[in-house]
Amino acid sequence: MNDSSIAEALSDKNLLPLIANSLGIKMPNHIVSRVRGIYHDSSMNLISENEAIRLLENSGTVFAKPSIDTSSGEKCVRLCIKNGVVRNSEYELKTILEGLGQDFCIQQCVICHESIRKIYAGCVNTFRVITYIWKNEVCTMPVIMRIGMGGAVVDNAHAGGMFIAVSDDGILHEKAFTEFKKEYEYHPDTGLIFKDYRIYGFKEILFAAKRMHGALNQLGVINWDFTIDEGGNPVLIEANINGGSIWMIEMAHGIGCFGERTPEILRWMQLMKHIPKSQRRAYLYGKMHG
Repeated sequence: MNDSSIAEALSDKNLLPLIANSLGIKMPNHIVSRVRGIYHDSSMNLISENEAIRLLENSGTVFAKPSIDTSSGEKCVRLCIKNGVVRNSEYELKTILEGLGQDFCIQQCVICHESIRKIYAGCVNTFRVITYIWKNEVCTMPVIMRIGMGGAVVDNAHAGGMFIAVSDDGILHEKAFTEFKKEYEYHPDTGLIFKDYRIYGFKEILFAAKRMHGALNQLGVINWDFTIDEGGNPVLIEANINGGSIWMIEMAHGIGCFGERTPEILRWMQLMKHIPKSQRRAYLYGKMHG
């Protein structure tokens, strides 16, 4: 579905806000970003490292993460910065910036909606929404919610989090799972029972994901991470182009990720296996004849 050259370019997390902003899709505010070693401010103006440090000196609680070649929350860190001092680290701000590498972004932390915070307030819990284009329509796979636990500041399954199926109207299923299939009927930290718990504003996430993908149909499959802020608005956290953990969807929902489209998609995949890559463009998104 995805052209590898385009997928590699769009997998840079520092590009995504430019696209989202043009579509009116909310994202966390970037305070400082770095692209190939060059710093930018929130308006994408080029700045020096010293200017980046000044912008961050009283930024409060922020979230820093690599913008390329990252997955599962690796190297993501929450920083508490006041008067130029990083309160939750033994290192100086300059040292931390250098340690983040050549490509990263530092964002204002999102405050999740109360219906999300009640489950676990230690991190931004997100919804994995995988969209794909099939016969000129943006479709969605079943959605899961990823939830942190045990004091973690990220919700990724590979970082010790859990995930749970969410119905189309935003109601959680009965059980959450870890990547090793340990099951939870309630959150071990908060005691909240998952079954029939409703997430406020969930349907707006599906609309926003489809809106984003409709503007990026150079790609056939995109894996979005969304949350809902304290005002009930969908917030796009990031997009993952080269992998989407379909296994988590199928484990949580107990069904195939393509639902009733599965037979025709399998037939199309079988066709594509026998077509040279150089000729596949004519058969994209479900076309059975070039």
